[in-house]
Amino acid sequence: MWNTASAAVVRRSRSTEQARVAATKARAAPDGKRLTVAKQRFAPVRPIAASPWTGRDKLARPLRRLVRDVRRVQDQLKEQLGPDELERSFRALELRARDQGLSEVLPQALAHATLAAERLYGKSWIICGEEQAWELRPRDNQLACAAALALGQVAELDTGEGKTLCVALAAACHALTGRVHAVTANDYLARRDGEWMSPLLESLGVSTATVVHQTPHGERQAAYQARVTYVSVKELGADFLRDTLTSERSALFLPELETAILDEIDFILVDEARIPLILAEQIHASENLCHQFNEAVAELVDRQE
Repeated sequence: MWNTASAAVVRRSRSTEQARVAATKARAAPDGKRLTVAKQRFAPVRPIAASPWTGRDKLARPLRRLVRDVRRVQDQLKEQLGPDELERSFRALELRARDQGLSEVLPQALAHATLAAERLYGKSWIICGEEQAWELRPRDNQLACAAALALGQVAELDTGEGKTLCVALAAACHALTGRVHAVTANDYLARRDGEWMSPLLESLGVSTATVVHQTPHGERQAAYQARVTYVSVKELGADFLRDTLTSERSALFLPELETAILDEIDFILVDEARIPLILAEQIHASENLCHQFNEAVAELVDRQE
């Protein structure tokens, strides 16, 4: 068990894009409920063994060089872009990111996100029912962590080093190439992080949404259409299972799975993974084969008598 906070990025591999459900089992329960268990295969992530900033291995050194590039670009953007020009400049990176790959524009993308965070300093908004001021300025170790997540690696930070901001910075970068799910350990963190980080992401033109247990069914589809969606691992898993029970694409919550950033990876992939997700729903008696065969057999018995 890791004793430090961590995060990881999981991307959908092309081979599994065609086979959306690797293994699905469904059966009728005695109480008339359908139980569904599904497993999903994802592309592997490349681990980083130590802190992305203090580590001395060959993975940490390139991140430190990248942070220096981010700071250099950030200084240039401060002089070139006014408050109303940052969003347009960031969105201009989208075409390059899709054509050349995210790694080619990563210093520029992180520099835009860092500058957006600094320009929010001192502003306040409501977070979980209380007004709080934004007092975050991305530090070098946070930029290194965000860069590692943007490159598909696992990053480990000590408690208090600002993992929530790292996830938001990395999500902004991945949003240049598609939709992002920021997966948290529980609903409270999903709501808190979504409300806390949404002004930062929206200042870059990145739409955000939050999905928790109380989110109405009709609002979930719209929430998953946002560029960055904060959602707990249980709600994401439950919505994925619901998708396996429908045959209409228009009814899917998650028609496409592109990028997921896992917050508290040890909890999500170790602790929570030991508990299977089971979806139960009430079905009509006519859909239950046991009821149909019971009626048919009873009719045959009556005819024989």
